[in-house]
Amino acid sequence: MATHRLQIMKFCLVAALALNQSLCSCTDTPLENALQKAKENRSEIEKVLKYFSQSPNDSLKYKAAQFLIENMPGHFTYSNDSIHLLHIGENKCPYDKNKWAINLQAELLYIRYFTLLGKNKLKKSEDIENLTSDFLIKHIETVFQKKDSCLWLQDVNFEDFCEYLLPYRIGQEQPSLWRDSVFEGFAQLHNYIQNYDDTRTSSLSLSKRLLHIARIPWTEAISILPPSISSYRTDCEDTATRLLILYRLCNIPAAIDMIPCWGNYNGKHVWAQPIERRRRYTNELEKFNWATIPKVYRKTYSSHPIIAPKNEFIPPFFLDSHLKDVTKEYINTIQVTEKSFPK
Repeated sequence: MATHRLQIMKFCLVAALALNQSLCSCTDTPLENALQKAKENRSEIEKVLKYFSQSPNDSLKYKAAQFLIENMPGHFTYSNDSIHLLHIGENKCPYDKNKWAINLQAELLYIRYFTLLGKNKLKKSEDIENLTSDFLIKHIETVFQKKDSCLWLQDVNFEDFCEYLLPYRIGQEQPSLWRDSVFEGFAQLHNYIQNYDDTRTSSLSLSKRLLHIARIPWTEAISILPPSISSYRTDCEDTATRLLILYRLCNIPAAIDMIPCWGNYNGKHVWAQPIERRRRYTNELEKFNWATIPKVYRKTYSSHPIIAPKNEFIPPFFLDSHLKDVTKEYINTIQVTEKSFPK
């Protein structure tokens, strides 16, 4: 009993010190930088940290909250006065257990249509300045509750959990608690894993099974779009976001990967990739055996430093801090170092 009390006291002390540092510190840490960027919303963001610092049982939830907050700057949606998109399909899509997935896909299609017309004309609403503590707390609680019920997540490390399961958004949609939604095929997925020889089967195996049992009528997303853009034709990027919604609903770690341009052919390719550390990802690209792969990038929630030399033009694609080079996860790569290049 004394040992247990000592552990609780140690946790409370560490949590209090960490919280005090996040609330009062002037040091140049990722967390403090994010809190400063929250501006008038800082008190709401700090409530999340305080909420998860009260109990030793919430230590991982506190770290998860810290991850979300530290990397929140740069994540945004478009304000309603730019494009009228707030839950455009909420009252139009027939109610069923997959309603929110269809509405979310419709909203993402709607946003992409407008962003293709020109992002400069749209007003951004930054998450760090607008999200409420109530939203973030409920989201984190929901994701952890589902995490604890999934056998296939036993071998997923905490870093991958934060990056590929924890994020509250898919793209630039209006943040909502859609993770509370119930996917009607989830029970079948649970039955599948219960009867599987290896209860810790890979995310790749689960994702393949999921595609067979999923019965979401995605075409309804097009039908509930405004008539002015009902002629919009989806492509591989839209399909990728659709699958990512499905993977997140079923707690399968996944991300959106892309080849921005083929090495020997025009165009690009985008897909949703389930994350499995035990093997290299090859299935998605085997059907493109006629094309060469210069680079593969992954959209991440976390932010990565950008090296931008002064007085040198950098294409906008490479100025996105939420892209990560994952070429080595698909093909054999080597690091080339050259001290001096010929003129």
